[in-house]
Amino acid sequence: MIQHFVSRIFRTLSLASPAILASVCLVLPVAAQAPSTDIGVVSVTLSGTLAKNSFVRVTDRPLYDNQPSFLSSDVLFYTAMQEATEGVAASTEIVRYGLKSGTRRTVVATPESEYSATKIPEREAISVVRDYGELKQQLWSYTLGAPGPAKAEHNLLPGINPVGYHAWVDDKRLILFVLGEPATLQLATVGPDAGRVLAENPGRALARIPQTDRMSFVHKVSEKAWWLCAINVDDENVPIQRLIQMPEGTEDYAWSPDGWVWTGQGPTLLKAKLSDAMQWQEVADLTESGVHNISRLAFDATGQRLALVFER
Repeated sequence: MIQHFVSRIFRTLSLASPAILASVCLVLPVAAQAPSTDIGVVSVTLSGTLAKNSFVRVTDRPLYDNQPSFLSSDVLFYTAMQEATEGVAASTEIVRYGLKSGTRRTVVATPESEYSATKIPEREAISVVRDYGELKQQLWSYTLGAPGPAKAEHNLLPGINPVGYHAWVDDKRLILFVLGEPATLQLATVGPDAGRVLAENPGRALARIPQTDRMSFVHKVSEKAWWLCAINVDDENVPIQRLIQMPEGTEDYAWSPDGWVWTGQGPTLLKAKLSDAMQWQEVADLTESGVHNISRLAFDATGQRLALVFER
């Protein structure tokens, strides 16, 4: 969430208390806190390279367009900042974009800001973080209507706050990035119960590792040592496994269905194969497509389309 960007800055600059950090977040205007980012989509071949001239720009405006997530190979959700107007503060909404048609429509818009739309397994529904301000962030479910907006259902995790990011383990359980000092990785079940802490100082990217029963996250062991890790949430006795060290300053990644993990460093896409000797290898430099400082990534279910976020 946007508060998370600010908290990262202040943790680096000082050892201020959580109360001080929270008060600073409330003082700064939302629009000033969010980076100016755009979203693009590239096609990935069966051999794991980028199809030639396949880059498509999904957004192109000087605001915060971020957090892409595929509903299907042709439908992408993302978080879009709306400009402040007289008497109305800037906020974010969830937009649905059709890759074939090029059409977009807002599917979740409330007086609060919404983030991180994610398909709920086994349902025609999405989970969305709603930000009420003052570090109150809840995970809600929305059923998908066609062609109208998504319909709000309920708070999925009323006993956990503030939720920053999430990924579904199955149709009932999730792993969560929960804001705090320190931030924690937690396992939660839909319902009123509190979560179980799995680790401290996780990164924001959470995902299932394809073809396994394990989940993944980036463990920020120190200021510079950030490790992509695997965790078996069903067995408390199995230790967290370090897979590969992330490129310096990089916490975002995405798994392709065939077991490769992809990340970005500057304008360059990198990937590594899940194995005992994982090493990063360059896939493509997207400078000529106007891409700079790649951050979040998301594959569709086929692995043939990759959405990426980059700075303008």
